Amino acid sequence: MEETEQDEQMDVEPMMNIRIYNVPLSTMRAFQAFAKAYAYNKYSIALQLLLDRSAVLEMYSTHENRLRILENRMGLSQPDNDSGKKKRKTFGGV
Repeated sequence: MEETEQDEQMDVEPMMNIRIYNVPLSTMRAFQAFAKAYAYNKYSIALQLLLDRSAVLEMYSTHENRLRILENRMGLSQPDNDSGKKKRKTFGGV
């Protein structure tokens, strides 16, 4: 039986909401960035995030930078027609 896109998304969804205890917050953020990249079928980005963990932790040190970098890598930033600035699409609670 073929998996539908919805089935595939349901399999990944719990990963995005996982809470990891007794680890540094930076490690949890790096894992969440990986989970989001994986959930949006950006497998090469997800693999890069896993392989280059030290760079990930440095880049994602603050909430704003982490979100901006992740959106740029995933191509989610779009120009805002009014001001020419990039308008950010966000996905739940990051």
